Amino acid sequence: MTLYFALAIVVLVGFVLICRSITTFIHEFGHGLAALLVTDGPVSIYIGSMGDPSTSRKYQIGRLLIFHRFSFWHSRGGLCVPGYTNSLVGQFFYVLMGPIASLLLALGIAVLTLALGGHDIVIIFAFIFLSSSMYDLWVNLKPYPYSIKLADGSITFNDGQLLLLIIASRKFSPGLRKGFYLYHRQKYGEALALMEQAYAAGERQPELLSHLISLYVQTCNGEKGLALYRSEKNYFEAVPEYKFNLGIFYGMTANYDKAMTTFNSILYGQADNAMVRVNRGFTLNLMGRYQEAITDFDRALVLTGQDSYAYSNRAYAYAQLGDLPAGKADLDLALKLDPNNSYCHLTKGIIHLKEGDRQKACTSFQRAKELDPYTFSLDRYMAEACSPD
Repeated sequence: MTLYFALAIVVLVGFVLICRSITTFIHEFGHGLAALLVTDGPVSIYIGSMGDPSTSRKYQIGRLLIFHRFSFWHSRGGLCVPGYTNSLVGQFFYVLMGPIASLLLALGIAVLTLALGGHDIVIIFAFIFLSSSMYDLWVNLKPYPYSIKLADGSITFNDGQLLLLIIASRKFSPGLRKGFYLYHRQKYGEALALMEQAYAAGERQPELLSHLISLYVQTCNGEKGLALYRSEKNYFEAVPEYKFNLGIFYGMTANYDKAMTTFNSILYGQADNAMVRVNRGFTLNLMGRYQEAITDFDRALVLTGQDSYAYSNRAYAYAQLGDLPAGKADLDLALKLDPNNSYCHLTKGIIHLKEGDRQKACTSFQRAKELDPYTFSLDRYMAEACSPD
């Protein structure tokens, strides 16, 4: 009796795992097929990963790209990256069709099984699949306001939150909606152009202002960031978090004293703010005060336990102080945490320059450029290492 019970439990658990896998598969295909109908451009489906093609098998059917990473339960979930449409109805349709597709299939199987009088095992399987699909519907359509970071560093949200964002975007112009889409796809240059057009046309929504500030940080455009901050100071000064961006813009524009004053004022009330310490350390690096910068990075790493940018910036400070082994050790740690951190490759190039190897330095700088063309001070170093003698 005990053996039969154990076998029943094993079979039941197996059914649950299989049904969860099938649910994920159908969910993402529901998104993908709907997106093919209403969007332009390629549509990518990731099964078993959150947008990481490097660990997946690739299949292509016309505009549909499928990346599959084997995982019995697909514990890392799935992802659909649609093409673009400015139709809010179209966007709503392809987002909703993910959880709806798996539920419709499960309902169809359950009805057929009961109508045709299937075997008990088939009925149990159909019930588990239906339960899995209903759970999937609930989990995905319940709005979750926190962003989900994908393998390439871009962000998305769960289906429920995306639907809320689509509804809220009715107040935006078509160009601005596309700008938000490009921003989340990390196409910062294109997104910035569209958002600046919207701003010039008179749009002043808080979402636009916050995205513009973020884009000026991402593209290292301190002058435009300061100009926007001053133009809309009534909005930005009312939100204390934006003071942090003001310090970044001061540092980018070589207003180092103002940058330090800004960061110090934040740390006076938030001494354990690791992000502020990393950026104050970055500013100290720009000022040539490398030992003080290292102190900030040390503290940030104590607070976070691990931070790729704290390590890469500390590596830069060590390199400038001539401690190349310490710099290389920090770079290794930074790259393990984030292989796409362009500042790691910038600092690696600087170390190669200090070692007298311009060719390797140029290669590192080019890699940094591929990862992030807006990496601060990168063009200056590339001109030094990559220009012909």
